[in-house]
Amino acid sequence: MIASGGVDALTIRAVAAKVGVTEAAIYRHVVSKEEVILLLLQEVEESLFQAISRATRSDRHALERLEHILQLHVSYIELRQGISFVVVAQAAQFDQALANVMDVVREAGGAAEHVGRLTIYVTDKRAYLADTKAIGAAYRRHMGKHYPAMALVEVADLLEEGARVEIEATAVLP
Repeated sequence: MIASGGVDALTIRAVAAKVGVTEAAIYRHVVSKEEVILLLLQEVEESLFQAISRATRSDRHALERLEHILQLHVSYIELRQGISFVVVAQAAQFDQALANVMDVVREAGGAAEHVGRLTIYVTDKRAYLADTKAIGAAYRRHMGKHYPAMALVEVADLLEEGARVEIEATAVLP
């Protein structure tokens, strides 16, 4: 569902219809679609890491083990495109939001070192934390090694439909 229609296509109603049960049956196990996504992410993480762990313990040559690990990773992405979409969307939105902030700061004559505070609003803290590596890379791309005061705030929703990340900044310009 996520792979074909995005996160918005994933609803408890759609899941219930897909597996042929009532919505009430689904709600006995999860409270929201966010919890469904979290459970999927946890399953992917556990099963992928178990498979990688087995591959690293094999008697194969190091290059063969590395090739096998990469093949495992690619196959997991192919099989679970929807979950990959969720994680990539989170990092991509963070990257774009921070790029927008820095465009405004640069337009006003500032640079990353002039940013004194960042408040990052997210609709799903766990999804955000699940992709800290890609988010960190995006952060460093825009901010370098400058680390102003920061806060992460989980909110119920954001103004723009489909938005998962919004960033507010305060800059002290020269």
